[in-house]
Amino acid sequence: MIDKKKFNDTFQYFDQDAILKIIDIFENELPGRFEKMEQQMLDHDYNSLAFSAHSMKSITASFMSAEPAEIAKKIEELAIRRSDEGLQELYVRLKSAAECLLLELKEIRNELSAKDHSFQNIL
Repeated sequence: MIDKKKFNDTFQYFDQDAILKIIDIFENELPGRFEKMEQQMLDHDYNSLAFSAHSMKSITASFMSAEPAEIAKKIEELAIRRSDEGLQELYVRLKSAAECLLLELKEIRNELSAKDHSFQNIL
């Protein structure tokens, strides 16, 4: 799911601790983001849903993960059109793709946390 070459190109100059913190923030915020999106769908709050989907698109794209970013974009477009046609299915797909992304990020975090590993040796 993560394009590891692009990920490496993007994060190679980041301090290892910064990468770990970014991954931790994503992990900690992910459940709340999905709870919020689910409530926005139930409330038909399309403006907030479009913003939440746009945010999710940006975050997942920053980890060089195209699948969840593309799904989030579709949700954003539906919300902008104020349509719920296929919205629930896309939400389920986004949640699954983001959870897969998180698993990959946890693997990267574990590799980075391991003793004597440098970032360049991970990917």
